[in-house]
Amino acid sequence: MMDFWRLIRSFVWISNTGSLENNVRKYDINGNLLLNFGSVGSAPGDFRWPRGMAVDSTGNIFVADTDMERVQKFVPLSLPITLMNT
Repeated sequence: MMDFWRLIRSFVWISNTGSLENNVRKYDINGNLLLNFGSVGSAPGDFRWPRGMAVDSTGNIFVADTDMERVQKFVPLSLPITLMNT
């Protein structure tokens, strides 16, 4: 099994707020864009001011969606699988 923590440190996750995009981006350590998901809106997978982010030991991505008062959980393929209202 690959060392998860070595793998997770190979990426930089950015929540893009303050623009019309409101998305999440994943970059490699050289600054190359690897993944871009989300857009402005209220549907699952959309964001309105995404702020805090975390990645758990299984690779799930949690994004705090500030204006929508929720946390969205994404599987590594960036599909919304759970919405947790705050």
